[in-house]
Amino acid sequence: MANVLTMNNVEINQMPQLQFISSKSLTSGVAYQRVINHKRVQDIVKKFNVHKLGTIKVSFRDGKYHVYDGQHRLMILKIINNSKECMVPCEVHYGLTYEDEARLFAEQYEGATRVDIIYQMGALVEAKDEKITDIKHAVEKVGLELSFSKSKGDNKIIAVSKIKKIYDELHEDGLTKILTLIKGSWEGISSSLDKHILGGMHLFVKVYKDEINDRIFIKNLSKIQPLMIKRIGDSDISAKGDLKYAKTILDYYNKGQTIKTKLEYKFKG
Repeated sequence: MANVLTMNNVEINQMPQLQFISSKSLTSGVAYQRVINHKRVQDIVKKFNVHKLGTIKVSFRDGKYHVYDGQHRLMILKIINNSKECMVPCEVHYGLTYEDEARLFAEQYEGATRVDIIYQMGALVEAKDEKITDIKHAVEKVGLELSFSKSKGDNKIIAVSKIKKIYDELHEDGLTKILTLIKGSWEGISSSLDKHILGGMHLFVKVYKDEINDRIFIKNLSKIQPLMIKRIGDSDISAKGDLKYAKTILDYYNKGQTIKTKLEYKFKG
């Protein structure tokens, strides 16, 4: 005899079923759901990929099919089909109350493991994603490696989210400049490719751009170990985030400089 599942003392004697249901038969917009984000819907419509659609979760209650997860996807399908009737892939649940649906909506991702950005970017390289491939090539041109594991090592960058942020804001030229300065100063030792150093360098180069003299930078910054930059930055309670480390980098850049070659303080904070 099959086991009978219960939820809040309500028997659910039928397992969820995969069905194609007419879009005209699906209802959504109940109070526990997100408010429709129309901008997000339009963005997804522009780059719609049927392989990312998945199934819409539906509760058959009081003779109607209530969408409890997937109202954005339902709207996207309606737009793509010019509001004409279409058949929608659904995971249909039976025996749920309205309260059960609300709880399932709230708890549906409990226990799910978010894919770490390291593995996301590694997968995108395998998928030949243009942006991530360009980032990888830019890193390699400087003699470094974009690593998609969490194993640290000299010349290996595992802070891939920082690298992506730098590329997004400063493009390939900015990323190349930052990595060239790091490589020239510390020869690619592991601590120089830490997310804190990369973050500090990102802000430093973003603010000072062409004012930076590469020769002065490498000469002065090579005299201090990256771990010391992090230690000094961590102790600065007046600053937050990347600014902690960018300020230390600026201080060491300016050591021994004349009024003409010294960089004035331009950070906000």
